[in-house]
Amino acid sequence: PFFQSNVERAAQTLTNVPVISPLSKEVGKPIENLYQSVPSPDVVRVAMLNFIKSKNANLIAVVDEKKLSSKQFIKNNYAGAKITDQMVTEELLKPLLDPVGINYILLDTESAGKVSNTVRVLMKIKEEYKIQLAVFERTDVLDNEEVPLHLLTQLKMQYASITNDTDTHEKHLFIKKFKEKNGVSPNQFATRDFDVTFDVILRLFQPESFGETVVTKSSEQVENKFAYRSLNGGNYNNGVYILYYDEDLSIKHAE
Repeated sequence: PFFQSNVERAAQTLTNVPVISPLSKEVGKPIENLYQSVPSPDVVRVAMLNFIKSKNANLIAVVDEKKLSSKQFIKNNYAGAKITDQMVTEELLKPLLDPVGINYILLDTESAGKVSNTVRVLMKIKEEYKIQLAVFERTDVLDNEEVPLHLLTQLKMQYASITNDTDTHEKHLFIKKFKEKNGVSPNQFATRDFDVTFDVILRLFQPESFGETVVTKSSEQVENKFAYRSLNGGNYNNGVYILYYDEDLSIKHAE
């Protein structure tokens, strides 16, 4: 588990050797033989906005007043987005809604009160309008006791994630085998380490070079997806999942 500075130093020293950064979320320096295996926060946020774009949705973003960079980010990546930093009310929200098409309400707030208030307002109007609640990613604020989980599930809240949080046969099999070998269940770092390593091994056994497989091939392992893209001389993983809370309290892939 290298720090970003150590990974970059290794890549600059081993110029002809692919160097994979396993854990850092930093974008870092663009180095030709360095591969950032964790999607950056901006990649995750863009993935959520691109998914909303694919629905041709009317986007209303509810953002904290002090999150000026977040407001600008949304404006830059979603033309026509409507942004408010006020506490949501029916009177505020209804004029912003599309009466016919789908309306995405994107929450980017650290206030449990704002989340709770917004979802309660959405519950009141969800029979009148096509409403979809979304957040950029799961954060601790969603686990606050003020936030009613049953309302998040009724609104089928969507979020972007670098890990596949759904319940899969592959995940159960991995946990079983890991526990047999090590006597304990794997934590998220053990699972990620396996996924990163297995993705690299798969690429090494292809007829193309490692660098060529990065351009042409993606892979999906136990909890992580690897779909690299080259940008400004660097290599970055864009493998992000769009998931949602279902009413039975399970997590599923959004479609």
